[in-house]
Amino acid sequence: MDDAGVVTAGGLQLEPEEYTLETVVKESDGGSASVAVLPGGGFVVLNTEITPELEAEGLARDVIRAIQQARKDEGLNVSDRIKTSIRATPEAAAQLEPHRDLISKETLSKSLDFTAEMTSLSNSQVVWVAAGVDSVLVEKVEA
Repeated sequence: MDDAGVVTAGGLQLEPEEYTLETVVKESDGGSASVAVLPGGGFVVLNTEITPELEAEGLARDVIRAIQQARKDEGLNVSDRIKTSIRATPEAAAQLEPHRDLISKETLSKSLDFTAEMTSLSNSQVVWVAAGVDSVLVEKVEA
């Protein structure tokens, strides 16, 4: 099909009833894709493969959400600085480690500890988070 929408085969212009035009997405080896046709024409192809990096970032964002919920449940102000302890499996802790700065910044955590054993913190809230991370404890600290 050329820019004017004319389809030719063997040098001959084909009429619309003489052909079927289909868009086919080539499958990649082991990859995942999702295709959607847009109402005005055209289409969108999304790579839906979840890489280890994306999985780790998703876990970090789940932890951030859980910490923020724990802050809210404790009645802390948005500007309060906190000490955060996260009980996680060694695998989950390894996934979260590259996102330590993001988690600390987003939650105003002055200290952020990943542990297999939870130490008791006063004024703390326990929240289930995600697979590999079963609780988050927060404690207000002085800025």
